[in-house]
Amino acid sequence: MYIPIFSKSIVDFVEKDVLIIGKVIDISEDRKMSRIKVLDYYGYLDIRFFENIDIKIFDTVMVLGKVKLYDNYHYIYGRYIVKLLEREEIFWRMRFLKKIKRKVKKKQVKDINMEDKKDKNFDEIEDKDIRLRKEILEYIKENDKGDGVSLKDIYNFFEEPEEKIENIIKDLLSSGEIYESSLEKYKLI
Repeated sequence: MYIPIFSKSIVDFVEKDVLIIGKVIDISEDRKMSRIKVLDYYGYLDIRFFENIDIKIFDTVMVLGKVKLYDNYHYIYGRYIVKLLEREEIFWRMRFLKKIKRKVKKKQVKDINMEDKKDKNFDEIEDKDIRLRKEILEYIKENDKGDGVSLKDIYNFFEEPEEKIENIIKDLLSSGEIYESSLEKYKLI
């Protein structure tokens, strides 16, 4: 089974089968090997194939491979590579991010003591964040006139700290529920 990962966590998955989604930013080919650099949200990964591949720079790809360590350098030995079309990219990124989010939530739940979980303040904060998230989505839906809703308008409408709203916007972007149509303007997917 392939584990979806980001570039920042490659060191934790040595000798494990992994799945990567990203944009190709560099390609170099020798007679025996092809090397590509794939850019994801946190950085880039070096992926090596022992065959020629039919990929171009700025293609979005999904790579299945195994993380290897050579001379204190981590790379992925690629087994399969698939070029994704725009619709496929959105679909796979959403699945990818949902799977990672589930893992993170499970870890967070394990880290919380049972006493904290029983605390009413914890439940109230969590419920308030969920409500705010839904309200932001609804606000974007109702106020989008075609070019998206600006971040400034969202700040002005909600009486919450800007940092909290930014975190919710980042979460909505990473989960694929909204996208940035232009600089600091957001639309529903």
